[in-house]
Amino acid sequence: MRTIRNISLFSLAIVSGLVMMSCGSALNKNLDDARFALDKSDYASAITSATAATVASPTDLDAFNLLSSAYSGQSGINLLTLAQVLTNSSSSTTIFSDMHAELATELTHTTTDYSSGFTSLSSAISTLSGYTGTISSNSSVVQNEYYFQLGLLMYIQAIALPTITAQPGTTAGGVAITQSNITAAQTLTVQNDFISGYAALANPATGILTSNALLTGMSQNYCVLKNATVATGTAASGISQTVLQDLTVCQLNTSYAGPFASGIANCAAFDFSVCDGTTAPAL
Repeated sequence: MRTIRNISLFSLAIVSGLVMMSCGSALNKNLDDARFALDKSDYASAITSATAATVASPTDLDAFNLLSSAYSGQSGINLLTLAQVLTNSSSSTTIFSDMHAELATELTHTTTDYSSGFTSLSSAISTLSGYTGTISSNSSVVQNEYYFQLGLLMYIQAIALPTITAQPGTTAGGVAITQSNITAAQTLTVQNDFISGYAALANPATGILTSNALLTGMSQNYCVLKNATVATGTAASGISQTVLQDLTVCQLNTSYAGPFASGIANCAAFDFSVCDGTTAPAL
């Protein structure tokens, strides 16, 4: 009886080990499948495989990075291209318009309906922001990618939401600028994107200095939005819907002369000189 019992326990240990190995193999296979699908720009398959990986291992940060990348690809945006536009923009005062020209082309859409692209972009962000595992205080490639990707996606959404909403399609397409379409809910999203995106990009793990063009651009534009919000008598706790509407139309049409929903006198009221990136407060 003792021998049989020992054999049973030994067999159970082997079976348990095989199950654990099987789970690990399943995770690795899903990660490999997701990477392979991403390489082929097969974003639907990449999302399926990466989602399975996050379910199999809810604390695997690499799986969440891959899933977010798959959603980013599905949204149509090219993170590297947009990062270059943000970094190389001649001035923070033109970031909205510079990015709009790129976003209106890249973001997945049908004619002038960008809802599909925005949904995928939002999913890419929520995948990362919803990660509940513990992130090590030690820098790693996977951790660096997490913070950089999250911050950049939020920065892109902060600009895409108001500009594409106000003017869907490219300027050459003749689509009218309708800044009043920018909603209060979108304004809150933009505000959160600026603040949380800055925090993610400024995380020491990314190695990005606060003097970097990505961060100074975020800081400067948010500073201008807040200053204009205060100037129009709105609470200083964030940015107002009408101020965001007015900054957007001023960026998309430099000759715009009004009317201004927020009550500012003209586009020059958005004074970037007091938010030049060196004096602009960190978000």
